[in-house]
Formats: sequence, structure tokens, C-alpha cells
Amino acid sequence: MNATRRVCDGAVYEALGSYTMAWRIGVALGLAGGIIQVAFALIRPSQPPVLRTA
Repeated sequence: MNATRRVCDGAVYEALGSYTMAWRIGVALGLAGGIIQVAFALIRPSQPPVLRTA
């Protein structure tokens, strides 16, 4: 796993020139995902489960 991680880190560094842009992209994707989840939760709130007796 460490070898794969080093190869991927090297590829990111070679493509972008630094890790700063990779961090920015990661943070932007995380924030976008969070905003989308909150938006869907507000648009369509879940209903509480209905308990039925046997």
C-alpha cells in the first residue's frame, strides 16, 4: 500500500507541481459533497419509522 501511495503522490506532484493544488481540490470536493448532502436533507427530510405491533 505504501508503494502505491508513493506512486500516486509522485504522479500528483508531477502533474500539479506542488501538493497545494491537490489539497485545494480535495477540500473543494469535500465541501461540495457536504453542501449537496445538506441540500438533499433539507429538500426531502426523512420520515420517522412507523412501529407496527404484531
